[in-house]
Amino acid sequence: KRSSSPRLRRENEKNMKPSSRSSNENKGQKGSKKSLRRSSFTPGNGSRRYHLLAKETLKRETSSSFVSTPGFFVREEMKNISLMRPLHEGIPVLKLSTSGKLQKRVVTLSSCQQTLFLTHSKVAPETKACMLKTPFYTPSKGFGKKEAGNYLRYIDVADLEAFCVGVISNKLLEGNIQTKNVPSLVTIFHQEYFGKKYTNLVIANPAHRMGLIAALQLMKRTYEESQQWVSRSVLLMRYIWYDVDRDISQLITKEQFTRICARINLNIKDAKEAFKDFRQRENITQSSLTYGECMRLMEHLQTKNDVTDSIWKRIFGKAKFLSAKSFLEFLHNVQGERDSDLSDAKDLIAVLNHIEMPPDHALVDVTSKLDKARFVEYLHGSLNDAFDPRHQELPTRKLTKPLSHYWINSSHNTYLTGDQLKSKSSVEAYLYALRRGCKCLELDCWDGPDTSRISDELRVDVYHGHTFTSKISFLSIVLLVNNYLISNPDSYPIILSLENHCSTPYQNQMAEILKKTLGNKLFIPTPASRKEEMPSPEKLKGLVLIKGKRPPEADDDEEVERENQDLPKYAKSLLDVTYFHGTKFKKFDDSCTMIASNMHSIGESKITKLAEKSANSPFLWRKYNVDHMTRTYPAGIRVDSSNYNPVLAWSMGCQMVALNFQTSDTNMVLNDGRFRQDGGCGYIPKPSSIMNGKKPEQMAIKIRVLCASCLPKPNGARKGEKIDPYVQVELHDVRVRKRKEEYHTISHSTNSVRDNGYSPVWKDEGHQFLVHHADVAMVVFKVIDQDVIGDDQVACAAIPVTSLRQGFRSIQLYHFDNHRIGPYKMATLLVQIQKLKKSDKN
Repeated sequence: KRSSSPRLRRENEKNMKPSSRSSNENKGQKGSKKSLRRSSFTPGNGSRRYHLLAKETLKRETSSSFVSTPGFFVREEMKNISLMRPLHEGIPVLKLSTSGKLQKRVVTLSSCQQTLFLTHSKVAPETKACMLKTPFYTPSKGFGKKEAGNYLRYIDVADLEAFCVGVISNKLLEGNIQTKNVPSLVTIFHQEYFGKKYTNLVIANPAHRMGLIAALQLMKRTYEESQQWVSRSVLLMRYIWYDVDRDISQLITKEQFTRICARINLNIKDAKEAFKDFRQRENITQSSLTYGECMRLMEHLQTKNDVTDSIWKRIFGKAKFLSAKSFLEFLHNVQGERDSDLSDAKDLIAVLNHIEMPPDHALVDVTSKLDKARFVEYLHGSLNDAFDPRHQELPTRKLTKPLSHYWINSSHNTYLTGDQLKSKSSVEAYLYALRRGCKCLELDCWDGPDTSRISDELRVDVYHGHTFTSKISFLSIVLLVNNYLISNPDSYPIILSLENHCSTPYQNQMAEILKKTLGNKLFIPTPASRKEEMPSPEKLKGLVLIKGKRPPEADDDEEVERENQDLPKYAKSLLDVTYFHGTKFKKFDDSCTMIASNMHSIGESKITKLAEKSANSPFLWRKYNVDHMTRTYPAGIRVDSSNYNPVLAWSMGCQMVALNFQTSDTNMVLNDGRFRQDGGCGYIPKPSSIMNGKKPEQMAIKIRVLCASCLPKPNGARKGEKIDPYVQVELHDVRVRKRKEEYHTISHSTNSVRDNGYSPVWKDEGHQFLVHHADVAMVVFKVIDQDVIGDDQVACAAIPVTSLRQGFRSIQLYHFDNHRIGPYKMATLLVQIQKLKKSDKN
């Protein structure tokens, strides 16, 4: 291997200097399997919030010695986990192709345990992802023996999102997989070349199947824990390094460097010329660059960041290092973290000094001071998240209030994957919603074909009635929900909202499926429980509740109803398992006297009408929602499955604000941001002002967009032109106008930066937003690629105003589908947030 070149050996030896700790202390700690298991970059409450994280630094080396390839901490942790040996040798599987055929393949785990290979035949244990070509497509007849050995598909650990076992979970499987194969089925959801994808495998051998499942779990968890200790630029380079360094030389040629610049959106006119100039300037005689030299060149080429320079100079002057005291003053006076103390500052510096940085910034000795490079890393990192990390933690308090006291993450027509008229219905949409944090799923149930002659069971279909949408079975959805609860036993309750169009025999079949499939996971109410105060999410953990309709009454704002349609009679067996019963709304004075389990469904058009009916209407609606439930849903005219803005409905105290999860528009991004609170558990306690308490005073916030780091291409694509990003900042709020409450939004956009997603800097003066109702208001950040043909969405984030932290803060960016896998893990914005006093608004 070319890695044995004298120049690379000399560079490694030059950096092989011991850290400040003794060799006895280092001995036995390096590569410890337990070194990251308890670590988290989410600060705790109160004083010493970073203490537990800082303790982890005592177990690890600094990155000063490791310069050959990026991502040492990830590599060491992944290498030291214990996984099933046959995976390294290759296990036989059947892969379901896009044509619905099962094809023989081999799954092999790389020796570094960071990559899964899916090949036609076994590969050598030392195979790397970059060694073999990836086919643009697979011929329908497959590859011949000679060709098969030259190609592979692979999944990097950074691209793993989720997996399912023993259940039909996506469109490709529906109708293409035999029932006998389902228990052996493993579906892996992951990022690929131009977006997200799933891979369906049938693994007959139980030991191999369980071994792969255990490997996926451990690989994903270990990577998520270890990547916290790696800087953004190094983590990004780790992600693409083996795609580029195809000869595994640990050296980068000028052609490979050109590919790196294109991949990471680095702004440079002629990468090859820059490569040549750098070699001459650095007196490098060989034609290739080491990892350290490559990072040095990239740092030289990226846009000079006057923003971070000016922050440092303005606050710290000409200092080269920060003491804990100086850093604490910054946390207090600029960041507004008044509950931090000197110990917190020391712990935070200790954490930052153990983050793996590019070789030129590696520390020879771990000190108690902070240098500029690590300060900049702090500014962009998750420890400095504008979305208060403490608000994103799973709640330490138990959710013991009645269900009506919570906002509940809810979906509309969950079965659809596209528009409301002719798109495909799929069980995949239910898994997608559940993984996105949804806790209220909708099913439109209809009589299926009469299968009584060939089976004792009737098939209940789920689809959008009187449209051209396809059909899926009620049973497949319930099986998926049961599978989800088996994998997530501590989930807060899942509510199945049934829009029932079935005749009595088919309703009896629905009740039988629910009882048989869910067993003790199905909440069966008693007549008394329907009249009592609602149970709490804590009491209902791991259970499924059924929402139906009794008595059946037509609603003039129903989503899709045939004129003069005869409403079905409701079977007692289904009513016995139904807790929530939908009733028609007339007026709130009557509604407030209903039993707790009776609730209303309100269409989008009525939300505004009810909120603006009179000055007292919002008060009455909130009063009703203290002890009862309201579900809202999009208007029937939204045939494109677009979404309405949820903020007004939330402000009225509505618990189930149902949205079209298949459409990742701004309104869905708002929902993602709201339910990112409390660890994404799907249940958020409504603030006191919504529970008919005192409304918060108006406030003003000023937001200035400064710069970004490591922005991906749209959908995380590996190929394509460099992006021209600009940022849009939006406030979504509720205000009182002419004594009536109404939804209100205002936005601000930056200029676009040409051909630079790696380190764009914006000349933004900022914008001041007046916040009328801070308890429901949210700020949305959207990064958009400007294009002549049409702008493309790149990344986004939504933050509740009550969770917004002031100061120079990082916006951790997400894909519009609400994930941070692959290249999105490194993407951040740096903004300045000022919370102004009432007297400063003007």
